[in-house]
Amino acid sequence: GGPTDLNTRHTFIQEYPEAGYVTGAFSGTFQTKDLALTFKEINIPGAAATRTWKLVTTKKLTELLAGITEFQKTFFLILSSSVFVAILIALFFDRKISKPIEELTDEANNVSMGKLDNPIFSKDKGEIGKLAEAFERMRVSMVMAFERSQKEKEE
Repeated sequence: GGPTDLNTRHTFIQEYPEAGYVTGAFSGTFQTKDLALTFKEINIPGAAATRTWKLVTTKKLTELLAGITEFQKTFFLILSSSVFVAILIALFFDRKISKPIEELTDEANNVSMGKLDNPIFSKDKGEIGKLAEAFERMRVSMVMAFERSQKEKEE
């Protein structure tokens, strides 16, 4: 209001210097350090037609931003939980896949060095298990080939 509207000798612009453009605009929004203010020109029945009135509403910025802040917290919690679960799943599959492959690699290295006494097996029922079976067949075939070769040398 103006200085004579409420007999306060105080104006809206004195209280909110950021709102200097309010008098010339029909509606809008502006912000102070702590508040968001929205204004709109209105017609009041019985008021003089030559005077315009502005309806101004105020809301604390902390209240306005509370929803965004809550969303950020929730989003961060969901994101953190998702990353944690993804890491756990990755570790599980790493152990499920990497460990049998490492064991099979060790057995293949033993076979390549001529250590054919230990059978090769895997508890895995998938591709790694099939690969282990193939290595075992190869190991058995090599043992049999060495035994045949040994018998032929003896004869």
